[in-house]
Amino acid sequence: MKMRLTIAALSLLFSAAAPAQTLKMAAFSDNTHAYYHALLVEALAAAQKPVTVERRLDVPQPRIGSMLEDGSLDVHWFVQSPDRDQKFVGVAVPLTNGLIGQRVLLIRPVDQDRFAAIQSVADLKASGLVGGFGQGWFDVAVWKANSLPVMEQAGEWRTLYKMVAAGDRKVDYFSRGVTEIGAEAAANPDLAIEKNLLLVYDRDFRFYLSQQAKDYAAPLAEGLARLQQSGKQAELLKTHFGAALSALGMDTRRKLVLTTP
Repeated sequence: MKMRLTIAALSLLFSAAAPAQTLKMAAFSDNTHAYYHALLVEALAAAQKPVTVERRLDVPQPRIGSMLEDGSLDVHWFVQSPDRDQKFVGVAVPLTNGLIGQRVLLIRPVDQDRFAAIQSVADLKASGLVGGFGQGWFDVAVWKANSLPVMEQAGEWRTLYKMVAAGDRKVDYFSRGVTEIGAEAAANPDLAIEKNLLLVYDRDFRFYLSQQAKDYAAPLAEGLARLQQSGKQAELLKTHFGAALSALGMDTRRKLVLTTP
């Protein structure tokens, strides 16, 4: 009995001391990755499969998918789509409790009155105001399904900030998730957060893994479920986004519900 206890104790000791595995993830200078990195690390720790994150800084958005395909990245958070479900190993657990499907607009400050007149999706359509998006984003399909004018930007999507601010590039606003827009507005002082509207559609981010990292899919799903049940995910959301959501005045905004294709 004593021998068995000693072996068990040594096994636990070596298991606890085992180094965490490393997963490669995109990271950004504006720190918009922080919640997703923290969520992934916490989830895998909860599933007893600890990892550390090796950051790949400021990877251009169009390259992230190809890097996930070739294994240069191990995991990334994307809005769920059938195409991504086919290309990558998806973890079918929503990451923001639907917050990423709640959108507020970055606009030129001088245009606020034009947006203040909008009472409905039909009004937004009739206004002729053009939304800018990265090429291939799911938002494009949503806007087109609602017959709203769109402009798709090929290449680096962050050029849309300057394009909206310029006022002469045939794009009038940039729709951003409520978890994103506060930091982005602070980093782009030529733009303002539109004061009245909240556009809503039914989608969320989920984690997608490369084929090389597919063994993490089951423990990641397990860990995310545990974080939801324990309230830890809600705590992380509040830590990373609580102040920004409060500043947006979510409850007082005019909600425009978009058809989700």
